[in-house]
Amino acid sequence: MSGSSSAGTLPEDPHRRRLLERSTRQAQAAARRAVLLLDTASALSQAVTLEQVQRVIMQRTPVVLGCDGTMVCLLAEHRLVVSHVSGYPAEFLEAVRDPEKLAACPVADAAATGRVHFVENPAQLLRRFPGAEFVLHTQRRCAWASLPLVVSGRVIGGWSVAYSSERTFDDDERRLMRTLASHYAQALERARLHEIAHGAAVTLQRALLPPEDFGRLGLPVATHYVPAAQGYEVGGDFYSALRLPSGSIAVLIGDVAGHNLAAAAVMGQVRNAMQAYALEGHSPSGVVERVNRLMWALGIPQFATCAYLELQPGTGAVTVVLAGHPAPVVRPPGGEAHSLDITPDPPLGVEEELRCTEHTLLLAPGTLVLLFTDGLVEARDSDVEAGIQRLHRVLQRLPPLPQRVVEQVVPQMLDGCAQEDDVAVLALRIPAREGAGTRVARRFPCDPASVGAARQFVTDVLQAWSADAVADEAEILTSEIVTNAVLHTTEGVEVTVEQLPGALRVEVADASVRMPQLREAGEDAMTGRGLHIVDVLARRWGVEATESGKRVFFELAVG
Repeated sequence: MSGSSSAGTLPEDPHRRRLLERSTRQAQAAARRAVLLLDTASALSQAVTLEQVQRVIMQRTPVVLGCDGTMVCLLAEHRLVVSHVSGYPAEFLEAVRDPEKLAACPVADAAATGRVHFVENPAQLLRRFPGAEFVLHTQRRCAWASLPLVVSGRVIGGWSVAYSSERTFDDDERRLMRTLASHYAQALERARLHEIAHGAAVTLQRALLPPEDFGRLGLPVATHYVPAAQGYEVGGDFYSALRLPSGSIAVLIGDVAGHNLAAAAVMGQVRNAMQAYALEGHSPSGVVERVNRLMWALGIPQFATCAYLELQPGTGAVTVVLAGHPAPVVRPPGGEAHSLDITPDPPLGVEEELRCTEHTLLLAPGTLVLLFTDGLVEARDSDVEAGIQRLHRVLQRLPPLPQRVVEQVVPQMLDGCAQEDDVAVLALRIPAREGAGTRVARRFPCDPASVGAARQFVTDVLQAWSADAVADEAEILTSEIVTNAVLHTTEGVEVTVEQLPGALRVEVADASVRMPQLREAGEDAMTGRGLHIVDVLARRWGVEATESGKRVFFELAVG
């Protein structure tokens, strides 16, 4: 039958065939634009920062619109500035650095008035924007569309596209551009607000961290902090290093659970409390235990992990307390990087009465020590142990210089993976020893807990010196002398362990002038037997007066 057509065939009438072909092309173009618009909206939804959003605009606009150039201008302090540009010659970019030239462009009028401008040829451009003649000479483009970027009725900038040939903008294309401009404006504003909030949060956290100037410590120390890449919330990572009144150096690092301003606030409280207790003269375990009690007393709901080190710079002696925190990694000169073999105690805030164990190590001069928060080793693998082993390998390749280490260890550990947690690192290098390294001293506060801490200190030093054969006797005698010292002084005690030819000497100095005396204790007496034990077990012992008090010592035969 004439004029009819079956499904899948074109009509015989040329006019009807042309209409059908045009309708088909329009439907296909509309479908293609819908897919491209959906893809662009999806890409914008995943962009977080201004840089990421504008990169999407530069990449997607030519694909969706088939244009030869695109430009985004944003209002900053009531002044329009070119933010991102793609597809324009360098001479045009140089020209629009001049605010007067930029103001003569259609995009500037769109940003100033909220009007949309579709300019289809150069003559139309000069007729409507006489001051834009420079555009023709610097762009070598022939058609333009300029639209305002509007959010909640407020213009935040302008967006412009350009074509190399004259162009008629049909209704579908104009609607598509308006839709794109709306999507772009919403994404740009969201990213702007994100960066404002993120900047404020990071500024707060950095203000809570100490200034990175450790020159006053007298040994190489360097730190680095990297906020999480996603989101603008801050975390609770902290670190510090300070010289104590005793002359030793306290180094600490930790992580309060959470990624928000509350975690950052708790971080500031915990760090400041640790520093205050350290400056009061408490032992490492005393510092950590007191901070734990403070958290419970204040009703702080978060828990925290920390590593606290007290370093005697002249001897290389380092006393370590770990509360739920990864063990520091050390790299001795000429040796392999490895984690300290220390089992952490529970984290802060988990139980009301925390009891911490001190571990004293003797590190060789030049040993690199790296403290870090778990974001460094959890970023790549869910298996923390695999992350720590990777850290050993990375640290082994780096030069043993604290500043170089903190600058390079984070990017190498996070290479190729998304960072999900804040990362803080602190590196230090053990300085040269004073003398031959056969004498180690440490001060303890006037506290009953110092008896156990001093006993552990002496045991750890003897283990480092491979003098385990006399460790039991030394532990007993140290306990007896320190117990007597803390009963009769208020200013703390200093315990010194020294290697002598064929002997080990332990001294306990305090500020009391009261000299201990060997006396007989009754059968029912609860005290008075300490010096008898010393007299029996020690090869030699004695008491010496000093300018500030006295010194009690004992010696044990070794070798």
